Amino acid sequence: MRCGSASALGAQCLSRYLTAGQVPAFANYPAPYRSSILGEGKALSYAPNLGWEHMHRLRDLWKGNLVLKGILRVEDAILATRLGADGIVVSNHGGRNLDSAVAPIEVLAEIVDTVGQQITVFADSGVQRGSDILKLLAVGAKAIMLGRSLLYGTAVGGMSGASRMIGILRRELDTAMAQSGCKDIRELDRTLLQLPDRIR
Repeated sequence: MRCGSASALGAQCLSRYLTAGQVPAFANYPAPYRSSILGEGKALSYAPNLGWEHMHRLRDLWKGNLVLKGILRVEDAILATRLGADGIVVSNHGGRNLDSAVAPIEVLAEIVDTVGQQITVFADSGVQRGSDILKLLAVGAKAIMLGRSLLYGTAVGGMSGASRMIGILRRELDTAMAQSGCKDIRELDRTLLQLPDRIR
């Protein structure tokens, strides 16, 4: 079910579900696991035995571009490079899975310096403003992944809401760059940030 125009409010979106006798659910999950936001239904469980041997098998089976998300340690970035990944996403998945996980920007510089010449390094997690995008790009990420802010825009206004959110972030990034004296995204580097010595 989609919610109307960009001017629709979150409450209106929820009321459309309720009027239809539904509750918002995790629609991207396989049918048996589409639990509602109230926690009803089967839950997807984590695979505690998932490891690098599975990633090697995946690389053997999949000949297209392979990007591994959730890398937060230099050692894992090196392993991803060795198995032939095309890219990695330095991410703590928005802090939802483990609230004490390190913030990506704290480990990004070391990961970029170690493997950034061999594979493409993306970053995400906690990106709420255009200035957050600037910081991650300045540290060395090739691109930034956005999730939560676009989901908020989509929930409120469907595709037009997501497009509007992208526009807001773009304007904020342009403003942050202008205030930093950068005319081109290629000018962003670590000299713009006051980084602790351990992640310079």
